[in-house]
Amino acid sequence: MDITPHLKKLFPEGTIGPGSGKYQGECISFCHALADFDSIGDTFQQKKKFVDLNGIIRANIDNVGKGFRVGDVVITSDGVDAAGRGAGHGFVVANLDDQFLYPAEANWFNDKRVHYGRKVAKTDPHIYGVIRAPLKLDLGQCEVNYNVFINNQPRWNLKFLDDLQKQILQWTGNKLRVNFFPLYTKCENWWYEVVPFPFDGLYCKVIAKSYFDNTVIPLTFTSQNKFPHAVALIIRPDQWEGTIFGKQNMTEIGWTNPCTNPGQIQISSAEFDLSPWYAGVRLINHALPHELAHYLHFVNGLNDTTHQFDNPGNRQLEQVFSDLDLNRLIANL
Repeated sequence: MDITPHLKKLFPEGTIGPGSGKYQGECISFCHALADFDSIGDTFQQKKKFVDLNGIIRANIDNVGKGFRVGDVVITSDGVDAAGRGAGHGFVVANLDDQFLYPAEANWFNDKRVHYGRKVAKTDPHIYGVIRAPLKLDLGQCEVNYNVFINNQPRWNLKFLDDLQKQILQWTGNKLRVNFFPLYTKCENWWYEVVPFPFDGLYCKVIAKSYFDNTVIPLTFTSQNKFPHAVALIIRPDQWEGTIFGKQNMTEIGWTNPCTNPGQIQISSAEFDLSPWYAGVRLINHALPHELAHYLHFVNGLNDTTHQFDNPGNRQLEQVFSDLDLNRLIANL
């Protein structure tokens, strides 16, 4: 997601940056205006210490931090001498791609002014680390784009994916656009694992995380040159095990792994299967947004209200999506 256009409306290019007194226009004052974090000091050594205690150092960005994110406050050693003296620099990631970060920043030219348009390599040796804090911004009409790869089934009419995209946009007040991309895989020869089921202390047999990691996820990076936020596998019922142990003749029709990035969603459905919960509703039309709602709550550390509002007696997926914290979602993209 690119929040640059929205930031430019709030803090136009070339204007004096926020802050008061001697701190007006300073780089960290600008970062404080965008993100909610404590004072980190004036010198680079103080900033380093803050990142060490409260942030993510560069060496841990890819594993612990799961990569850079839009909204990250990046602390760098720009302007610091060989003895470690100087203030360093800080900026907010307004946009990013596979190789570069695109800062929103103030005082880069020692002019106290706000600037956009610079690009910083993710491998830049000046990057010390990031502070990952909630954004303070009211994003208004700023749209979040979320990429979901889904395997095509033979003879499917994929119009329902276009309809679902429009439905989620409507549910979220035109804030969340889910982009569905085709995943070209035969989805066969997978292997299973037994995982805890979230109800009644039961266990469920589902497609293994390692199958997604080793076989499915790599395909997404060659399909559309788009970063996948989630991957959904739709499996024919006659190929699905999904057994729930302890419940005779009961199988789980959808499963979302809460501990993965990209998200891993799996659903058992033929094209015209009807949901066992809702008469006349196609299973895939219900199960896909239901499982996606689970994942959006999991990945953003939110209390999962999916089953509270979407259950056999109360189908209110609209409520589930409208309650999502979009600021939190952006911070975790």
